[in-house]
Amino acid sequence: MTLAATRIQVTALDHVVLHVKDLPKSRHFYTEVLGMEVHHENERQCFVKAGNQLLALFCKDVAIHPGEGLDHIAFDVAEGSYESLKAALDEHGVPLEGQPGHLRAYVYDPDGHRVQLLMPGHRANQGA
Repeated sequence: MTLAATRIQVTALDHVVLHVKDLPKSRHFYTEVLGMEVHHENERQCFVKAGNQLLALFCKDVAIHPGEGLDHIAFDVAEGSYESLKAALDEHGVPLEGQPGHLRAYVYDPDGHRVQLLMPGHRANQGA
């Protein structure tokens, strides 16, 4: 059997797991601030839908250091500009990092994980 015959082909991102210290607070951030829907949950875990992928929030009873072991998670945003995202996030007291007119910006979730928000057209200059 050749290497090509046994090669694994990844087709999509299924889920990402984030360790969180306050599950209700993190659930609120991802559902109410970023508009994701809960897929399923229990008292220690909450899976939210990000398109066809899932973001899993696992409550941990140990210290969580901001963004430890993770650079960022990137989510495509269905519509909007930097300015409209900033206005929506301001209503929740969540600061947006980036520059007006740019198609990429960042927020931080309650546990300090960096979340990149990609606005429509962000791939136009990448040839993708």
